[in-house]
Amino acid sequence: MGFDWPASPLFFGVISLVLIGVLWVHARNLLKSAPAKIATRLVLLRIFSLALLLALVARPFLEQEDLDQSKFRLLTLVDFSGSMEVRDDRGGKKRNEQIRPYLESLSSESWISKQRQRYGKVEMFAFSEERERLLGDDWDIPQVGSQTALGDALSRSLAQAEDQPNSPLGSLVVFSDGRNNTGRNLLEVGNEFRARGIPINVIGVGKDRPQGDLKVTFSDRKPRAVAKEDLLLKAKVTNEFSKEVSTRVSLFMGDEKLRESSVNLKPGVTQEILFDLIIPQTA
Repeated sequence: MGFDWPASPLFFGVISLVLIGVLWVHARNLLKSAPAKIATRLVLLRIFSLALLLALVARPFLEQEDLDQSKFRLLTLVDFSGSMEVRDDRGGKKRNEQIRPYLESLSSESWISKQRQRYGKVEMFAFSEERERLLGDDWDIPQVGSQTALGDALSRSLAQAEDQPNSPLGSLVVFSDGRNNTGRNLLEVGNEFRARGIPINVIGVGKDRPQGDLKVTFSDRKPRAVAKEDLLLKAKVTNEFSKEVSTRVSLFMGDEKLRESSVNLKPGVTQEILFDLIIPQTA
């Protein structure tokens, strides 16, 4: 939005202040000399007239540009780190299997196919510690690594975009489940994209899991077992999550489950568990 005012904006501001001051004085005098109801209507009418006059003088305009999307390039980065092999639900799909239907080139209804109909060029890269081009629907790229170097992948994508001025990068879409745990800082790279006016869109994959741990330790690290004598085992369970956790603690001997106990722990709480007496057959 702009204003087609030929003179200085400061001059327009001075004129506006003078007219507003004159209207203020006129309104006060009008309210004193005329009936309140009539005076109020006249003041409102004059305010509307002044606003219309200033708008006609300033001549505001709204400028819209329709970009030719066929001349822009869309870049897609797909996370190939080790965490994408995780299943969020038992028996469910892996995270990389969840996003594959959206990126299948042979399906006309997939997300990537629809984007190719809109943009002049759509490229796909797999990234982890390294960045490799995805050709077709070939997802067998084990050499990219196990960690998530999203900052490095974005930085390389920006450098590549600057080397192709005839095919400007219009937008970048990232499919990822994790955090940037190696390579360049994401905030620094994001600021470089923002300075060039290139938007980054991130599509999160998987479920957000709470950070923390349940720690189980035995009070007696080296219990001595005597044949045919009672053996009492004590364990401590500590909740290092930020929320209350309910779980079961099981005691195994090899593949055989000997005892099981249910616990309900608040954040930061340690609870001692006493397993039933066990009589070893041999020492």
